[in-house]
Amino acid sequence: MRHPDIADLLREVTMLEVRIEERALAPDLCGFYWDKNRTIMLNECLPDWQYRCTLCHELVHAKHHDSGCGLAGTKGERRARKETALRLVNPVEYASAEAVYDGDTFLIASELGVTVQVIHDYRKWLEQRQGLTRRRTDEGWNTRSRHCGCDWGFDDGAEPVRLRGAEGGA
Repeated sequence: MRHPDIADLLREVTMLEVRIEERALAPDLCGFYWDKNRTIMLNECLPDWQYRCTLCHELVHAKHHDSGCGLAGTKGERRARKETALRLVNPVEYASAEAVYDGDTFLIASELGVTVQVIHDYRKWLEQRQGLTRRRTDEGWNTRSRHCGCDWGFDDGAEPVRLRGAEGGA
């Protein structure tokens, strides 16, 4: 799967019929989405890698019609952070960078052209996914697939995941 560059994200802006405005914002604010006006506001001072991450994040809000800026713990914000990380981080490139840079978050983010926050969000998703798969296997939550006779569980996005070590699994 190809991960979106800025041009891809701008095409998505057009498809979703969202406007982008760039303005001077507070130094600690990269951007926000305003659903009432279908507008993404981006800080005009962002370097390309940060612009890409922020635009992707705000597009998730636009896609789901999230209202206003949410706190980090709100459902819309958690969803936007997770979807942004999954869209922008290539798992193979991440694993390689993780090994090369011995887990250094800043160096991994620099190598992958994303923000440190995106790497934190990707790691959180990995930890949750691994924990859910392991717990569901341990508690017998896996289900038997009628199609191939394999054991399957579901990650936090309700995607089927073949359970390692399960009877008939890989």
